[in-house]
Amino acid sequence: MLNVFFAGPQMKQQNDVTLFYKRTLNSPYHDGPVAFYKNGSQIVFSRNNLKGSKPVTRNGRINLELYFARLSGTGEISQMEPFAFNSDDYSIGHPWIADSGDTLFFASDMPGGIGGTDLYRSVKVNGKWDKPLNLGPSINTPGDEFYPFLANDSTFLFASNGHGGFGGLDIFHLDPRHDGAPQNMGYPLNTMSDDFSMVLDNTGRKGIFASNRAGGAGLDDLYHVTIRSFSLQGEVHERESPKAIVPQATVWLLDRQGNRMDSVKSDAQGRFNFVVDFDKQYILTASKDGYSAVDSVHYHTKNHGIGHVQLAIPLWKHSMFARGIIYSNETQKPLARATVFLENLSDGKKDSVITDATGHYDFLVKPNKQYHIRAIREGFLGQMIKMNTHGLFQGNLLNDFVLEEEFIDKVVIQFDYDQYAIRPDELPELDEVLKVLKRRPNSRIHIGAYADSKGTTEYNQRLSDNRAHTVLLWLEARGIRASRIQTTGFGETLLVNRCSDGVECPEEEHSKNRRAELKVQQD
Repeated sequence: MLNVFFAGPQMKQQNDVTLFYKRTLNSPYHDGPVAFYKNGSQIVFSRNNLKGSKPVTRNGRINLELYFARLSGTGEISQMEPFAFNSDDYSIGHPWIADSGDTLFFASDMPGGIGGTDLYRSVKVNGKWDKPLNLGPSINTPGDEFYPFLANDSTFLFASNGHGGFGGLDIFHLDPRHDGAPQNMGYPLNTMSDDFSMVLDNTGRKGIFASNRAGGAGLDDLYHVTIRSFSLQGEVHERESPKAIVPQATVWLLDRQGNRMDSVKSDAQGRFNFVVDFDKQYILTASKDGYSAVDSVHYHTKNHGIGHVQLAIPLWKHSMFARGIIYSNETQKPLARATVFLENLSDGKKDSVITDATGHYDFLVKPNKQYHIRAIREGFLGQMIKMNTHGLFQGNLLNDFVLEEEFIDKVVIQFDYDQYAIRPDELPELDEVLKVLKRRPNSRIHIGAYADSKGTTEYNQRLSDNRAHTVLLWLEARGIRASRIQTTGFGETLLVNRCSDGVECPEEEHSKNRRAELKVQQD
């Protein structure tokens, strides 16, 4: 018959092992295992089903029952009470209980289970244990599950011969806080023999388990075990769509200084696993074509024991672009052969494109970065804009550039409302332009004329054409050949302020749009 024994941490020989509460706990039949709670002052334990001092048998077998009791300092137990769901028809044994005394796990072959012996949980509510709940098919199998143990509320241990493994009973673990299948503890903890009944100390790093493996002193022997590693597990998913997993991503494990230590590929379900040391800080990130890591995951294994943690690594799917068109200010047509530069001010990385006949440029940009975008073309004045993607993760960031041709001199003259005659007060400006053109006989001049938004679009186009033509005639009358003059009427496009159709603006603001820009350029 099995009895419960006690051995202190300094045990060196068999004589150091004594019966535990031998006068009242141990019976002539099987007793144990024992689980402690309430800071070690109370216990729950298994023992054979006895009526008086005689065993109750069923099909030639003596069932197990659970009992609760208090420990005294005099080597006795008191206030022993049976578990409310003990029965002559089935066994209940192998208890684990929370230190608070309100959550109980145990093994039982009670009717309604999944296999031979299943694991159950019961919770004490208002001083009474509720009906045991089967832990379900993720833990229980058509085989047998025994010896539940919950380590630090984060790792559930049990023995099973139904989950597959090395042979006989193997020890499995899972994190009850997350969905997932139990994981075999692996060799050398598990062997082709029966390995079971693992318990751990409060650190979750040292413990004892039983095994009938070869080389022991008897049938079932006790072994010390030291846990030396921890598992960082998780999945890679899209940052903006967490339910969209990312398979075949490269997941990097870095040390606290950012040095690469290891890498794995996420599987078809986006999952990954690293086995790491205790008491160290790690950084995890991932990469894949079409994705970028904009967040890294930091994790410290300090004070951790046996088990694993589930982490999520977000990858940002490339879905944000800086796009636009490069235009000529003089013709308002797209500019080919313009070079557009993108500079990431956060890390100094640069990129560039040369526009085709459409004038388009297109860059991938990342979230939470600062950029400079600069457009240049020979014969034109370059332009630069600043872009900040803070808090942005997707979309097209549209920015067109209007490049102005290089010039020797430039003046702007104004027109009266609905007029294209040159105002007398603008003649001094025109005289200065005329002097430059005569000093530089190889130069040419571009006249761009504009209207305000009052009136129809068609009318304003004609009005701006007339304004440009009026300036051309004024220059021709003073000796400037028409072949040196280029004119463009822009109508009510390219307003210098907000005064477009439907916007209320004072007359002073409208008047600024009635203009002509004269630029003297080198031929």
